[in-house]
Amino acid sequence: MLHHLADPAQGLKALAGLLAPGGGMGLMVYGTLGRAGVYSMQALLRMLTDADGDEAKVAFVRRLLDDLPATNAFKRNPFVGDHLSGGDAGLFDLLLHSRDRAYRAIEIAELAAAAGLRITAFVEPARYDPASYVKDPKTLERLAELDGLERAAAAELIAGNMTKHVFYAVKAEHPGAAVAQPDDTEAVPHLRLDAGEELAQGIKPGRALTATIDGVTLRFLLPTLARAMVERIDGTRSLADIHTALLGANPDLERDAFMDQFAHLHAALNGLGKLYLSFALG
Repeated sequence: MLHHLADPAQGLKALAGLLAPGGGMGLMVYGTLGRAGVYSMQALLRMLTDADGDEAKVAFVRRLLDDLPATNAFKRNPFVGDHLSGGDAGLFDLLLHSRDRAYRAIEIAELAAAAGLRITAFVEPARYDPASYVKDPKTLERLAELDGLERAAAAELIAGNMTKHVFYAVKAEHPGAAVAQPDDTEAVPHLRLDAGEELAQGIKPGRALTATIDGVTLRFLLPTLARAMVERIDGTRSLADIHTALLGANPDLERDAFMDQFAHLHAALNGLGKLYLSFALG
């Protein structure tokens, strides 16, 4: 709810002060580019409905939305639909909220830094990777010169469809990356929402995995053992266990080769928010 506070920076500082040593937090704020037209529509409605009660405001907005020209920025934005799917409450929150601001990725980093925090990851990571959208080698060379935050900011500008930003943050002095990496055989992979069987069915040998998010289709080349790995991810097996399970059909599969293939799979599925890792404590 930071984007609805009178002082989001002060609110984030208060949250940061509650972090346990070594702790982190997941946060969400609205995205500026994907909400194109929302704020101009809010400004119009403040001009026209300021003296009305809530029910009268909603009724007025419903009539206005039916009457907007095709050139209106809000009407042309296919990425915001709370007024369509969320009923009157969704419409009110989207267009009539008394306090609402949005952020670009670079502004989120500034907000976090002012609270003594640093961003460790955006979710879903693939959406914040320019290479998900741009394939021209010369362009990719220039994008590769940017640091992590700059690349996320560039991806946001390229995609133009992010209506919100979900991210994880830790104290600025937190050591290391604070993000799980697929480089430990004791890591336990988890598929989000127990989607393993459905996801495995969608993985075809020799074909890329595609996902369409807010009008943009992302394409990922997967390793040869991708489907077999996904079929064996149950939230309890470690990577070492999965490697062992695959040896029956792949007796020459060395551990390093397996880990390379899993890292490739992880980059794609974690990039889409479908695959996560856990580690035993202690």
